[in-house]
Amino acid sequence: MGSEDFSLYLREIPRWVLFRLGLALPGKEIIGLHNDQFDFTDATLPVGAAMMAGLVLRIHGS
Repeated sequence: MGSEDFSLYLREIPRWVLFRLGLALPGKEIIGLHNDQFDFTDATLPVGAAMMAGLVLRIHGS
């Protein structure tokens, strides 16, 4: 499920964020995360890290 158990977290944590980061490789078949054939391009790692850091700073202030 795309939501995982996110609704359960919302009961406990007053401030929350859920986002999806696309990891598909151009020209390759899209395979689900929980599959031994899953692969992604390393170029997505800095984008994802920057997104998470930006969300933390926005929520908690800097």
